[in-house]
Amino acid sequence: MGASRILSRTVVGAVALGLAVTGLVATAGSASADSYETKSTNCSWTDGSAGLELYYNSNEGGAAAFMCSDVYDYAGYVYSPNGAVADHVTYVFSSKYAGSAGNGVALKNNAASAEAQWGAFSGNIPGYYMVYYNSGYAGHSQYFGALDNGGAPANLDSTLKNNEASQRAFA
Repeated sequence: MGASRILSRTVVGAVALGLAVTGLVATAGSASADSYETKSTNCSWTDGSAGLELYYNSNEGGAAAFMCSDVYDYAGYVYSPNGAVADHVTYVFSSKYAGSAGNGVALKNNAASAEAQWGAFSGNIPGYYMVYYNSGYAGHSQYFGALDNGGAPANLDSTLKNNEASQRAFA
């Protein structure tokens, strides 16, 4: 084979490789970025009539987060609706439900008191909640029952105050 033919094949191969790398870079650069959002509730309804309300301050004071079901980790969760891009959700306190102190602060390890709310949806929701020290419903826990289920608003005990990580709902 002649030197010019080898050089020609080498140039064609280098150009093809260059185009392939450029295509990969262009493809990787066109992917959408992950999204980040904050939520102060995991409830499917918006009237706030039933669930566990966690407060930023003691004695049901400050901003609140309103959780209506099990929460594996108060830090939030990540999901991928399209299999490629991740949506990051962080639970935070909101002044929408109560006072303004703590508004926008992350829920995990920042609550000081809680109250189980009971309302119009009582036939479809749990009778009480347990708040846990660790994510995944583990470790030390404290009971919060709705008023008509033997419960009352209360401060988190000394182990859980500003050290809470998950909750479980029970019938």
